Amino acid sequence: MSWVLKGNGGINSTLEDMYKWYVALKRNKVLSQSLTDELTSPYILAKDGGPSYYAYGWAIDNSDRNTKIVSHKGGNRVFFHDFIWVQEEDALILFSTNAVNDRIENLAWRIEKMLFNESYLAPPIKKNAHFMVYTHHHSKCRF
Repeated sequence: MSWVLKGNGGINSTLEDMYKWYVALKRNKVLSQSLTDELTSPYILAKDGGPSYYAYGWAIDNSDRNTKIVSHKGGNRVFFHDFIWVQEEDALILFSTNAVNDRIENLAWRIEKMLFNESYLAPPIKKNAHFMVYTHHHSKCRF
């Protein structure tokens, strides 16, 4: 087991498993509706003056439409995963990548905006000059 997995118990998952977890929560297969409500209720303000709250293992936010968003993200500097559940609108965004950087980490939240706002234009993901040099250099290598 890698040292970066020790803090989270070394749990690895797939998008399919995360979807099954979502369906089980949504259909009250794991917890009753009242316990799911408690699990996803905002309790502690995440940032001073910020709009996000902590629940039991979840981040709780309001959408632009004033609906509740239940989310959790995680990664280990090699991969990144985002779970965004817009409960009232019955939408789920599961996002995983091994392209970990600041530009990619917020991609799932841009998708959430695109789903519900036809006029939303996501800012382009700027190319990283270092990545372009590395890719260009290695594409010419012959092994």
